[in-house]
Amino acid sequence: MRLEALFQPRSIAVIGASEKPTVGRRIVASLDRIGFTGRIYPVNPGYPTVLGHTCYANMAELPEAPDVAVFCSATRGSSGPSSRRPSAGSRAR
Repeated sequence: MRLEALFQPRSIAVIGASEKPTVGRRIVASLDRIGFTGRIYPVNPGYPTVLGHTCYANMAELPEAPDVAVFCSATRGSSGPSSRRPSAGSRAR
């Protein structure tokens, strides 16, 4: 089993990231603080940016399928963020 995408991701989508003090914001801030060198993709339709990173309305708008997707959203049901991920999907969820 290949786990490189999970343990050494080149890109991470944080679904539910916001400028409010939420788990998603803390994850983005932590990735910045530890010097993560990969691409960080905050996903939340309510924000143009999160901590200086371009924020995407849904995963279908991401420029690539992320290696890891972190779900920090309270959205429930089939219309939630996971139903809008790219068909290629993330490599680790």
